[in-house]
Amino acid sequence: MTLPKTGLQLLTSNEIFNYASGDEFHYEIVLSNPPYGTSDDTKEIRRVINVRISQNTDTVIYKMRRFREINHIDFTTENQTLTYRADTIIETYILNQPIFYPNQAITELDINAFIDQKRYSSYVYEINVVDYNNRAVFLPSAYPIYIGDCFRSIIDAPNPDYRYVSGLGLAWRSNDDYLSPQQDHTFLTYYKKGSEVWGVPLILSTYLKATKADLSLFPNPLKQGETLHLSTDHFNAVQVMIYNGTGNRVLESVSNPMAMESIDVSKLQPGLYVVQLLNEKNEFITSKLIIK
Repeated sequence: MTLPKTGLQLLTSNEIFNYASGDEFHYEIVLSNPPYGTSDDTKEIRRVINVRISQNTDTVIYKMRRFREINHIDFTTENQTLTYRADTIIETYILNQPIFYPNQAITELDINAFIDQKRYSSYVYEINVVDYNNRAVFLPSAYPIYIGDCFRSIIDAPNPDYRYVSGLGLAWRSNDDYLSPQQDHTFLTYYKKGSEVWGVPLILSTYLKATKADLSLFPNPLKQGETLHLSTDHFNAVQVMIYNGTGNRVLESVSNPMAMESIDVSKLQPGLYVVQLLNEKNEFITSKLIIK
């Protein structure tokens, strides 16, 4: 800590929460209440739409568009309720400060040097550069420990596990608190920063219908084995889904907007289908397709 250039560099807030307009983050969130027999499984997508720095340059303010699909499960009645919410949120972070103040903290690299000194540690830090496209990962320990004759917790109480990633914010939070009836878990499953992409994007099953865009298919009717070509007006599709006459999804393709111009439907049998395109705003357009 006294020689930071030779020691382990802890990530600061401006390194962790370093977003740009257009950045996108997908999260899976599980909130369970075992005593009440319920659980909320949420798919959440956040897109940065504006970045602003405070006048004294010590705070960054992010404006984000948030889409959530919440699956509420009641295990006592076996009922499920699916709801969809879209809103705008503000996230604010103070720059140039560590997420956890290191004070008495040591790193796992130095842990053996403190065993004989009976030292206390507020947190044990670990830097992992394997996950998330090799971005730096900062994991403060779940439990403060006492380093003496053996390792033990200073406080016998549960603490959440956190995982902070450079440029991605809080990517992991797991809290199994036996003193509370509620457990919550948050996991980053996908992100897009410029041309950099990691993970598998979440697909929400509830969308908003686009009112100012049309989808044209050609040829239509289409002979079995031919390639289907797509044409849209002011609609940058990132996903195409095709449903058969009974409503079952029979084909799905995810791509960038520039590549979403044609799709191979050669394996589909003759019949009536519905083609649905989804854009980055979770808006959709549809058109009917006939395969002879």
